[in-house]
Amino acid sequence: MNIRYEDIDLSVILALTGLLLVAQTRAQEPSEPHLGVYGRTTTYCGGEAIPRNEPVLPQIGCFSLSAGHRATGTLATHSVEVSVDDAGAEIFKVDGQRITETHDTATWTNLPYVKVGGVAGYSICERPTDRNSACPSSITIFSRDPDKAILFVISECLPPKYRLCVTTQANWDYEKARLH
Repeated sequence: MNIRYEDIDLSVILALTGLLLVAQTRAQEPSEPHLGVYGRTTTYCGGEAIPRNEPVLPQIGCFSLSAGHRATGTLATHSVEVSVDDAGAEIFKVDGQRITETHDTATWTNLPYVKVGGVAGYSICERPTDRNSACPSSITIFSRDPDKAILFVISECLPPKYRLCVTTQANWDYEKARLH
């Protein structure tokens, strides 16, 4: 049976995406068999162990923070701090300023170089931007654990247009070699 891409309804794609987001609730759970590769953290995080409560942000890939922990690093030339408070809520700071969402700016945040991006997270740009521009880095919440830990994913996008983004170092190396 051949299925053409034209025959796939948008609602089917959205439903499958919704299943992925709902089914993946435990950050360290290795797989959800009924979702195939889309239910495995290895699909998004690679085969290495996911760092937990490390004080330094990875340049690319997944990391997990428990309540009361934070990690800092540099993304797209900006100093970034990610933390999880005692209640299990995420806090993002860029260049020392806490990110807040607002719908009366071009980026939908209080910072001109940080825009709302992904399902739950932010894109970090090198300079002021808007919602329609691509940025070199993004940080997204992948899942939340009942113990208030959060699994985050850092994506890096290849220059010059930042339209191809990857979440593992192996994919970065592959795409960089292929495109340049």
